[in-house]
Parts: sequence; structure tokens; C-alpha cells
Amino acid sequence: MKKLLITTTLIGSLISSIASAENKNQFSISIINSKIENDYKSTTLNQPTAYDSDGSSISFALNYGYKIELPNNLFVTPGVFYDNINNLAKESSPADKEKINYRYGLKADLGYNVLDNLAVFGSLGLATVKYDIDWQSNNPFSKSGDDTSLVYGAGLSYDVTKDIFVTAEYNFQSVELEANTSTNNQHYDSDIEVFKLGIGYQF
Repeated sequence: MKKLLITTTLIGSLISSIASAENKNQFSISIINSKIENDYKSTTLNQPTAYDSDGSSISFALNYGYKIELPNNLFVTPGVFYDNINNLAKESSPADKEKINYRYGLKADLGYNVLDNLAVFGSLGLATVKYDIDWQSNNPFSKSGDDTSLVYGAGLSYDVTKDIFVTAEYNFQSVELEANTSTNNQHYDSDIEVFKLGIGYQF
């Protein structure tokens, strides 16, 4: 009974501290630089590197989060995001292309307020990636698809004013792009690196 009372008191104190904290809605827009590395895999062709491809692009991202202040200068920010990656990777043949169009997902940032206006955080989430594959040089075919996997990273944010903040973030995700044909079971193991630099509004 005593342990139950102590546990209840601790939970109540935590809820009370969270409820009384200055929690914030956060909207931001970011410039993103993405780098894609496609590693070709086939169970029927013995050409493990012949169709490897890489790509890079600059685009934009939209983010929303709800920052919940916790005790000991900690915070958690659950949220949603949309990254317009728009990254086109070309193989040795210019006619063969793999394109990561965009991704969207859910994530949570767990962070620490280093100063009143400076914070660092780590991120973990789940994102769905939309892609297109277009081959024209050998056994031409086109395919669109999607894959969902974990995305993780780290970053920092700085409050310029009470309402305006800037943020920098890096994250990483691995996905599988299916490229099967009637004669070949094949796919790309794709590593996606994204660097974000953004500005946001919080209230």
C-alpha cells in the first residue's frame, strides 16, 4: 500500500509539472539537402554493382510538433513531417533512373534544454517513402511504389525570440525499392540521408 501511494504521488507530481509547464505548438519549414545511395540486389543476375546509383538534391520540408516540457530541462516533441525529397538517381545508362519523390511520417524528439534558448535532441520515427523506377536501356519497364521504415537522427534548435526559432537536423533512413520484372527478382537497398535547416513559429 505504501509503495502504491509513493508511485501515485510521483506520477501525480510528474503530471502536475507537465501540465504547469509552458508547452508549445511548433510549425516550421526547412530547406533540405538529401543524399541517396542505391545498392542494386538481384537473385537472378550476378551483377551486384552494375546498376548501383547515387543522387543528391535540394528541396523543402514541412514539420509540426507539440513540445512538452519535462522536469530536469528535458522535453519531448511528438509530431508529423513531410519531406519533398525529389531526388533523382541515374545509373551508368542515362535512360535508367530511380527517383525518391517524397516521404511523410510520425516522429518524436527527446531533447535537453542546454540554455533557456538552446536545445539539443535525438529523433526516432516512422516514415513512408514514395518512389518511381524507370528503366529504358534493358528490358524497359516502369514502376511506382512505397516502403515504410524507421527514421532516426539528431539536431538542435535555437529560440531567436519567444515566438521564432531556427533548427538544424540530420536524419537517416533505409528503404527497399522493389524493381521486380517477369524475369528478374530485384530491388534496391536505398540509404537516405537528409540534412535540414529550418525556421519556425511556436505558440
